[in-house]
Amino acid sequence: MAKHSGTSYRDTSPTTPIIHILQGLLMGAADAVPGVSGGTMALICGIYDRLVGSIAIGVDAILLLFQGKWRQSLKRLGHIRWFFLLPLVLGIGLSVVTASHILPDLIATYPTVTSALFFGLVAASLQAPYREIGRSLQPRDWVVMIAFALFAFWLVGLNEAGTVTDPGYLRIFLSAAIAITAMILPGISGAYLLVVLGMYTPTLTALKSLNLPYVVTFALGAAIGLGGFSKILTWLLTHHRATTMSALLGLMVGSLRTLWPFTAGMSIAQGSIVVAWIGLGMVMVTAIMHIALRTSAS
Repeated sequence: MAKHSGTSYRDTSPTTPIIHILQGLLMGAADAVPGVSGGTMALICGIYDRLVGSIAIGVDAILLLFQGKWRQSLKRLGHIRWFFLLPLVLGIGLSVVTASHILPDLIATYPTVTSALFFGLVAASLQAPYREIGRSLQPRDWVVMIAFALFAFWLVGLNEAGTVTDPGYLRIFLSAAIAITAMILPGISGAYLLVVLGMYTPTLTALKSLNLPYVVTFALGAAIGLGGFSKILTWLLTHHRATTMSALLGLMVGSLRTLWPFTAGMSIAQGSIVVAWIGLGMVMVTAIMHIALRTSAS
């Protein structure tokens, strides 16, 4: 890539795989929460470009393999930083499976508190893309940012389709392909899109019960959707970085609508608790970004 945003990590340090597993845990937990994006966490941790770039290289290798060019495919795979990608994927997988057992009950039991915490997480993470492009924003970038913020604000306000009780394999495949593109976009929650499509509960149920036909179909749809979209996103970040980052920032701003924790009739005491949890979320993100910067410097 022409540029690399945020922080980067050396793959040679003995502690680096542990760091990437922790980053994966954060991304997986975010992806499992309706309203929060794993892409947001990748931006916070400073690994967004590397993640998207690694996915794009993997897609190239697979396409070459299907063309019978296995040597070129192996050579392309050699460009992937496996000491970065494998621990990250491991962390994401562990987090998604764990979160599928914990988060639904937590959100159902403490909806206001969890919304406030997640609102603080996303609000504080706005500094990640803005820190990179804030001083170089052109008028067109502001227009793009506002347009994508309005789009995200509209998207998260869509009514839910209702839970699908017995989805067919085609629906599972297409839902995964759509949701996965959102999971690597900061601000757009793949889990929320699954909620809108009525596929969130069936997917969590399939993970809990290890419904292999469902899980395999979902994984195939996610892989194909992720592969195609990562190529587009890599090109945009390389050739139109400021505008692309402006769009991502707009998506993050607009997505805050779905996490708004304040409700009509809320007392001062209740509002104070909400503010406290928002503050906690912001402190957590700021701490994560500070640790990421120090890790990069070392």
